[in-house]
Formats: sequence, structure tokens, C-alpha cells
Amino acid sequence: MAEAGFKGAISVTWLGIVAPAETPLPARTKLNEEFRGILEEGSVREKLRAQGYETVGRSIQDFDSFLQEEERTNRMT
Repeated sequence: MAEAGFKGAISVTWLGIVAPAETPLPARTKLNEEFRGILEEGSVREKLRAQGYETVGRSIQDFDSFLQEEERTNRMT
């Protein structure tokens, strides 16, 4: 970014897993639990960290709030 003239710029990328809106809450809850469990496994966490990723497992409600805030703050006008 500095070479392009944007000194001090910070680039943030995040990844998340979503399901169709009509997915029943018990199914979404189970998927959330499973994915969060995988992120907590030492070997997975270490492999991701070695690639520069920080693992953050969120509750369904926290991720919904995060997505809404991302949409609100990054909306192009």
C-alpha cells in the first residue's frame, strides 16, 4: 500500500461462514458450535496463525451484529 502512495494504510480481511436466512436456529447453532470447536483445535489455530490469521469464534448473535456494523460502516455512498 505504501508503494501505491497510501502510507500507514491498514488492510483488514475477515472470513465468516453464513447460512441461508431460513436455516432453522438449531441447525445454525450446531454449525456454529462445530466451527468454533474446529477453530479452537490447537493444530488448526497454529496453521492459521502461521499464515497470518487471527482466529475469532463468535456467537451467532455477535456475528450478526458484526455483519450489520460492517455493512453500516462500509456502505458506499
